[in-house]
Amino acid sequence: MKIYAVSDLHGNLDGLDPCDADLVVIAGDLAPMKGWGVWHVNDQVKWINRKFSAWCEKYPKTEFVVIPGNHDLFAQRDDVPTKVVWPTNVHFIVDRVVEVKGLRIAGSPWIPPISGRWAFETRDEADLASHFAWIPEGVDILITHTPPFVEDWNVDVSLQTQSPHFGSRALAATIARVKPKLAFCGHIHTGDHRVHDMVHENGLITKIYNVSRLNEDYAPAYEPQIEYACRKEDLVTLTLELDEDLALKARKRFREYGISLEQGAVMFIEEFVRAKGDMEKASGATTERMQRVRNSSI
Repeated sequence: MKIYAVSDLHGNLDGLDPCDADLVVIAGDLAPMKGWGVWHVNDQVKWINRKFSAWCEKYPKTEFVVIPGNHDLFAQRDDVPTKVVWPTNVHFIVDRVVEVKGLRIAGSPWIPPISGRWAFETRDEADLASHFAWIPEGVDILITHTPPFVEDWNVDVSLQTQSPHFGSRALAATIARVKPKLAFCGHIHTGDHRVHDMVHENGLITKIYNVSRLNEDYAPAYEPQIEYACRKEDLVTLTLELDEDLALKARKRFREYGISLEQGAVMFIEEFVRAKGDMEKASGATTERMQRVRNSSI
């Protein structure tokens, strides 16, 4: 399954074309914002009902999962005369889990405090932790607007302005508890967009991405992140296709790296899908992942 992940569009859809994606993830700050007044917020709704809906409807075979961000005031205001009408292929989620194309996806828009004026602001990290407490273990993808704060990572630092860390320790703890396969965030436009691997005690890995689209000047600066995910039925089908000799070799290698057969098989099949069926590439990528797991546990 091909996933197209992006965040912080602020009403700018220029250059975005998820024509071959199965799933599009938008991690907040979807709509343009010109002010806090009711008519400014109403304009956000009009933009969604017209421009965003028309864009989504161009891709009828693609499912969209969208969470709001702190600029998406429409999602917390009840004084707006126009109501949002989402297209049928859009799942707008606030603090809930949806199952889309066989994947369990959780979304939460809450952010650390800024000034008290923005949508989904919390008071402090304890308050933020309470908003994340509902997120269940076992979800495949976690979407948040805020990035996590992890020592030595810059996913939550504006590299354009050399800002301090703006991420959340509570979110980092939540990811460690939930252990999703993928975690997408935004909010800090020019945070480090490289993949960051959080390695868990059981050897599983969460791949964390800041997928903000714009820079601090609100100009397009980053391409959407393309990822791949395996559904349960994909795992079954691909496992049956692997020959016995290969399976025995893989089992030996998993033991050498101190990784369970189940964990190793999931890693290999994920890389197999990502490499579009190229066995050699999948094997090399799996070995690199197992090496990272072993190094992290030393």
